[in-house]
Amino acid sequence: MFTFKTISIVIAAGFLLVAPFSDASVVYVKRASQNWGGYVADRGGYTGVSGTWLVPTSRFSGIEEMAAEATWIGVGGSRSLDLIQAGTQTIIQKGQVSYHMWYETLPGPAYNIPLEVRAGDLVTISMKEISTNKWEISFTNETSGRTYLQDINYVSSHSSVEWMEERPSSYSNQNLIQLANFGSALFFNGAATMNGAQVNIAEAGGEPVTMATQGGVLLASPSSLVNGHAFSITRSINQVSASLPTSNLTVISGL
Repeated sequence: MFTFKTISIVIAAGFLLVAPFSDASVVYVKRASQNWGGYVADRGGYTGVSGTWLVPTSRFSGIEEMAAEATWIGVGGSRSLDLIQAGTQTIIQKGQVSYHMWYETLPGPAYNIPLEVRAGDLVTISMKEISTNKWEISFTNETSGRTYLQDINYVSSHSSVEWMEERPSSYSNQNLIQLANFGSALFFNGAATMNGAQVNIAEAGGEPVTMATQGGVLLASPSSLVNGHAFSITRSINQVSASLPTSNLTVISGL
């Protein structure tokens, strides 16, 4: 089981305040992706990953009919074609907003699980390989107190682990959906099992990933790590003027 670490959280006037993030700077990184933003570790030997986050309150400010965002943890996928991932997702379609908890094993589709989640809920998701090619995914809505377990069979390369905010793609045509305005997503208690030992994001070799368009327009940036296990990722509002430096920029393959 994953051991929780503590972080200072205070609820005041409807806002969640996390003390360590007052000095956390936004990171412009050498790793970039068109649809992922957060932290990735890819030293290999990973058989588990976990994280806790606040489900973002998303808004739609575009002219298209649909926008979405997904917040998740995963094993594999950074430098390999295999990926097992689980998280929460917001879909905004024709003014209607829906929230889901889900899991996915590439190249298969995503499956929603029967556990209700809403904007602002505190959720914890963990996955671990309990025997060869057999994985257990644990979903907990800390706000409602409800849990759900899902066992799956999957062959993993164990090559990487992720704590991510994603711009989803359409199943019908594989085009990227407009990224919802999710404000900031807050991750903490980020942990992994690496070569049999439990480590935090920093100890796992986690590196920040910035989400940007193919043309270098910034979509979302992660903060620096706090205490090795926590960070926030913030949606870029001024997409026209915000752009990434192109020198020494490495686009993560397969994302």
